[in-house]
Amino acid sequence: MPRLERETSQLGIYHIVLRSINRQTIFFDDEDGYIFLDKVKTTKEKFPYELFAYCFMRDHIHLLIKEVDAPISKIIQNILATYVFWYNKKYERQGNLFQSRFKSEAIEETKDILFCSRYIHQHPVRPGAKLDEYKWSSYHSYINEIRDVVNKDYLLTVFDSKEKFIDFMNQREQKTFIEFYSKVPLSDKRLKELAIEICTHYNVEMQSLHTLPDETLKELLATVKTIPGSSLRQIAKVLGVPIWSVRIAGKK
Repeated sequence: MPRLERETSQLGIYHIVLRSINRQTIFFDDEDGYIFLDKVKTTKEKFPYELFAYCFMRDHIHLLIKEVDAPISKIIQNILATYVFWYNKKYERQGNLFQSRFKSEAIEETKDILFCSRYIHQHPVRPGAKLDEYKWSSYHSYINEIRDVVNKDYLLTVFDSKEKFIDFMNQREQKTFIEFYSKVPLSDKRLKELAIEICTHYNVEMQSLHTLPDETLKELLATVKTIPGSSLRQIAKVLGVPIWSVRIAGKK
C-alpha cells in the first residue's frame, strides 16, 4: 500500500503529489481522467474529505485535501487502489502504477490554501498560456461553476467576485511548494522514449503520426505536452510534426 511522507498539519490540510513508477503514463486519454475523478468522488462518499484543488499530469498528480473523518493516508490509498484496479484491467497489465511512497506538505496558514491552489492551477500551464487552456485541473470547476468533487466555497468566498478570483489565480505564483521533478530541460533521447510509449498506446509508429485522425493526434500531442521538461519546439522536432499542431493540442 502507498505510504505517506508528511508533517502533521494543525489545519488538517495537505498538498499531495503522487507520481507513477518510472514516469509511466497515468492518463492516456480522457476516459482515464474521468475515471480517476470518479474514484476521487466515490472515495469522498466512503471517507469524507474536502478537495480544494487538483491537476492531473501525464505521470503525476497534485491534490489539495483537507481531512474530515479519515486520515489522509486512508483517503489516498482508497483512491489509488480503486483506480489502479480499473487501470490494470483496461490496459491488461499487473502490478503497481504509483510509487510506494508519496509526498505531502502540511498547509499551516489559511492564506496558503489560496497560494497552493494557485500553484496547482498554474503548474501544468506553460508561461504565457491561459489557465483555462489546460483541461485537467480544478480551475474549470471554479470559473465555470461546475458542481463536482471540488469544495469551492472557501476560495470563492474570499473574493468579492469571480473576476477577482480569476485575477488572483492568474498572478504569477512566487511561493514554492513541493515538486517531484526539477524544471530542467529534457533530452531529445528521453523525450523520444516517452513519446514512443504514448504512441504505442495509440497503436501508431511515431513516424506515422500524420495518418492519425485530427482529434486523435491532438489528444496524443496533448499527452506528450505534459512530459516535464519538454518544450513545444522540442516536441515538434522529436515527433516530426508542425509546431502549430503541438501548440493547439489540448486546447478547447
